[in-house]
Amino acid sequence: MFSLLGKLLAAGYFSRPIFVVGAGRSGTTALLHALGKHPKVLLVEREAPLLGHIGRLAYYIEPNEFREYYLENLMVPKENIYYHLAKLLFESCNGDNYGLRKSFNLIQKPESKFFKKRCWVVKSFPTQEEFLGLIRLFPDSRYLYLVRNGINMVHSRTQFHGFKSHGFLDHCRTWTMNVDQYSYIEKYPDVSLEVRHESLVDDPLTIFTKIFKLAELEQSMAPIDFISNNIIHPLDKPTQYNVNVQNVIQNRKPPWCEWTDQERGIFKSVCGENMNKFGYEIPF
Repeated sequence: MFSLLGKLLAAGYFSRPIFVVGAGRSGTTALLHALGKHPKVLLVEREAPLLGHIGRLAYYIEPNEFREYYLENLMVPKENIYYHLAKLLFESCNGDNYGLRKSFNLIQKPESKFFKKRCWVVKSFPTQEEFLGLIRLFPDSRYLYLVRNGINMVHSRTQFHGFKSHGFLDHCRTWTMNVDQYSYIEKYPDVSLEVRHESLVDDPLTIFTKIFKLAELEQSMAPIDFISNNIIHPLDKPTQYNVNVQNVIQNRKPPWCEWTDQERGIFKSVCGENMNKFGYEIPF
């Protein structure tokens, strides 16, 4: 009974997730929370580390190689497995019984406009196989890949409490490996959009207009206002609300000025190729 009630309440948005993809310190949390301000989007605030694993399992129901072999030895309809995996994935993010408790909590808050929700948004870090599996589970899913200039992201990782214990070389490798890992996304323009961090800061109206079009959402100023006036998890400081994000970022000292000659050499060696690929200048 509870499962049926939860299914009915979540029916309007269950099948339409928006996955925010990108490396840590690239701005994924800010984009996630900004999208959650749209009246038709349900925000999943917690990270969801199981998403990739479930997506990979979905991919191996009928992998690209030996697909016929896997399907011939499947004793239940693949659609049944896909449905149950999609339910498991959704509940891992929103709670059991199709997020029933979460639905009830939102219904009690009129400002949430619960019954108008048409999408749900969550952070994810899928490999290509996991991505293909997620598309099989959610054919109407959409993917926003956030890319940030390697210089700024590496600097941010060296300062942020969650990553600062890692060495400079590791931060450089993390940026370039993530750029390589998510390069497959550009092959699927019908369901995905590459978002540059600097474009999101400088021209949020244009970027969100593209996002709304991809996700088939009506225009809303709420996400744009949020991304323009709030800095989420800035280095080791608390989240900054009601600030001019463009001014704050533009007034920051170029991070590479604080790097040693050795660190600059490491960055050029490890990140140079991908910086050039994405059109980012190395000013040293």
